[in-house]
Amino acid sequence: MDQVQVSRYFWTYVSVFYTWNDMFYQQRDGLLEGDRFARTARMIEVHLQQPGTRLMWKQIRFSFGTEFQSLMDEIMNRTRVTVPPDINALWKAGIEAELSQASA
Repeated sequence: MDQVQVSRYFWTYVSVFYTWNDMFYQQRDGLLEGDRFARTARMIEVHLQQPGTRLMWKQIRFSFGTEFQSLMDEIMNRTRVTVPPDINALWKAGIEAELSQASA
């Protein structure tokens, strides 16, 4: 990735982490119903399989409270890194599948 792409990736994840942080504290304070945050925690785990997401967390974790740091660190420690899929290939294949259904 070039410098602009890295910057976009970084700032995108800054906003994602702050969203998760907000949801964590809403759950702690009883403002989220049911298993809403449990679903978010599962999504955090999916994201933390990606090496770029892990790197971004390590670079910005200092700016979050210790409770949220502990949650994120615990999820990251139990989550294995995976090779990211080729999102462009997945996108193209999905579009082709949708178009083939439309013409059938």
